[in-house]
Amino acid sequence: MDLVLRAASLDDATIVYETIMLAFEDYRHKLDPPSSVFLETVDSIHGKLEKGGGFIAFLDGKIVGSVLYHQQDNYMYLGRLCVLPEFRGNGVARILVEAVENRARELNLASVQLAARVALTGNHAMFKHFGYEILAECRHEGYAETTYYEFHKLL
Repeated sequence: MDLVLRAASLDDATIVYETIMLAFEDYRHKLDPPSSVFLETVDSIHGKLEKGGGFIAFLDGKIVGSVLYHQQDNYMYLGRLCVLPEFRGNGVARILVEAVENRARELNLASVQLAARVALTGNHAMFKHFGYEILAECRHEGYAETTYYEFHKLL
């Protein structure tokens, strides 16, 4: 697999948005509460790129995944990690996550943190495999039970 990774620019907001929507489509109407990913717009992705940054993964010139990040206090927050369904299981997510971890190291940050829905057990296993641990059990407003986990990895 000849994967190319590059930093996302502000001009990439549209392709990052489109990739996120395609990658998350499987989760539409399947998560409770519904994922906030479907509230994203090209403008909101542009704002997230401006606030922090992102990386885009290409295979044979075609975008196959992306990730966004921003600094919060002494850690990097990793968000909107996505890989198109037909390219999952090929190491794309690992390469994107490692790029964010390396960016956090460049900034001398202590850790990387992210959130994952309780229902997405495959994601939990993947992040644990990448060295992440559950930091907190959290719930969305109005929910009595845990709806997502915060994960972290010390760098």
